[in-house]
Amino acid sequence: MTFLQFNYGVVTSTEVAYFSYIYSMISPEHYQRATGFIRSAMLTGFTFGPTLGAAGLQEERPGVTDPGVTGGQKAESKAGWCSRESLRLAGRQM
Repeated sequence: MTFLQFNYGVVTSTEVAYFSYIYSMISPEHYQRATGFIRSAMLTGFTFGPTLGAAGLQEERPGVTDPGVTGGQKAESKAGWCSRESLRLAGRQM
């Protein structure tokens, strides 16, 4: 928990420093437009970062047993651990 709090503090202070630097470089009449560009860039990064990370998790792993498949069978789908088949089988077992 301490590591997470430290990491959050570093990220927050870095964001404050970044915005302070950006706003010191532009004139006050352009603050609103700059804020729009910066926020849209950040939200785009927050969207595509996890999306690309999830896509990287969905690679085929030969020889890996999917815990959602009963009987220790090999997972046939290329979706990885969170495939629809795994979710369907897990739902059926509950």
